Amino acid sequence: MKVLFLHTAHPRLNLIAQIQLEILLEHLNNDDSIFLLPSDKRIVSSQTNYLTPNFAYYHYDKVYKKTLKILKKYGEVSDSPGYIENKDVKDLNFIFNSIEELKKIKYKDVNIGLGVASSIISLYRDHFVDVEKYKNEIYREIIAAISVIDTLEESFSIIKPDLIYVFNGRMSTYSPAIQYCEKNKINFRVFEFTSRYEKYHILNNAIPHNVSYREQEMKDAWAENNDLEYKTKVSREFFESQRKGISLMEGSFISYQNENELPYFDKNKEIITFFNSSIDEFAAVPGWENYIYVYSDETEAIWDVCKNFELDLSKQFILRIHPNLKFLDNTQTRNLEKLKELTNLIVVTSTSTISSYSLIDVSDKIITFGSTIGIEACYFEKPSILLGLSFFNNLDVAYLPNSKEELMNLIGDKHLKPRPAKNVHIYGYWWMTFGKEFYLREKQYKPSDLDPTLLEISLGLIKKIASISLWKRSFKMLIDKNTLKKIKNLTYRQAILRELKPWIKK
Repeated sequence: MKVLFLHTAHPRLNLIAQIQLEILLEHLNNDDSIFLLPSDKRIVSSQTNYLTPNFAYYHYDKVYKKTLKILKKYGEVSDSPGYIENKDVKDLNFIFNSIEELKKIKYKDVNIGLGVASSIISLYRDHFVDVEKYKNEIYREIIAAISVIDTLEESFSIIKPDLIYVFNGRMSTYSPAIQYCEKNKINFRVFEFTSRYEKYHILNNAIPHNVSYREQEMKDAWAENNDLEYKTKVSREFFESQRKGISLMEGSFISYQNENELPYFDKNKEIITFFNSSIDEFAAVPGWENYIYVYSDETEAIWDVCKNFELDLSKQFILRIHPNLKFLDNTQTRNLEKLKELTNLIVVTSTSTISSYSLIDVSDKIITFGSTIGIEACYFEKPSILLGLSFFNNLDVAYLPNSKEELMNLIGDKHLKPRPAKNVHIYGYWWMTFGKEFYLREKQYKPSDLDPTLLEISLGLIKKIASISLWKRSFKMLIDKNTLKKIKNLTYRQAILRELKPWIKK
């Protein structure tokens, strides 16, 4: 089998390098032919969100060369000199006056706009990015996406691979590869992180955001093990860990929330709590174009519901703004700010230390737009109403209204029962077990084989300190009026510490 592998950089480079090494070694062990396409400096900059580009590429290049050295111990590997770069901004005639128009642009009949939009939205954390203001940055991503298409086209004409590997599948340097493969009916696999360090994930001809693929994974995982007691125990571990803020891979928002803290409200009223999501995460993902049900967006839904029950003094609505939106000034946060005008809505801000789980405990109904809280509410035996696309849509853990009338009836039903709590366990078990273990680690390589030498660490630190972008961000942080508030936040402090490290291992 001929395998074309798009090798990638990432802010968590050491771990992604191990995942890629593991996959490649497995193919070499099967006597497959490997063709590696390393990322060049332009591509690496995009893949690492333009954080200290010189350091990021230096770091990536050293890890890539170490990877290549290990691979060549076990077989023959062909590596490309890099991506084709033959387009200039002045040669491009793409017309887009909005983010929605950007999502539709094509190159050689392949959609590249969706990936470009996803990168720009993630970079500036706004699902309605001002495309005129950031036109230069958008064209920078367009050129990167074009490089991917041109390079793949040339590679396929020469190599004619049977399989291509791509990371994640969402951003400007990944999505075009997926779109190209789908258009030309080429088999591809997407690799991704899981919820734990000892596993990684591979999807066949699908991206991690594919709902039907995820649902099938859950069904398969559940069917493979007949021990119901064990599966339920593992699932409960997931839900209880969520509540405790235990996260192996990422910092948890729960870690700075106070379990005993609640907003003031009339305890004699029925409490209905909204938990919103951060829109920018799925604003440019295939299949998620209209992921909010019944309404055009979550703000409209919350406003309409509260207005509909404005004269019903027996109900109190609460909105818990997602902590991932803390300190942001974007389209979504500005729209959410307007909801404070509603007299029957208590707004718990994204920076509030009020516990999300304490809010679940005191609520009579929970309304979500796709966040995991929707299924967690069912676990804690609360009626859950889902108004957005999620991986648990078809697990019968929440009510899915098809119209405004149906939604209002569900909210108005004082005897609404929660869906059966046992239905959540297929999701919890899948989340705790999905992925593939690193079985070649310590056998054919050690993670330390990818570690930098003392000299490389020193040179890397110099490159990081010399980075103009680092000083720009530092200056921006100093003049930010929210800096003192941010410093008090654990996840923000952790992010700063990661940035100060000359070499990030995980």
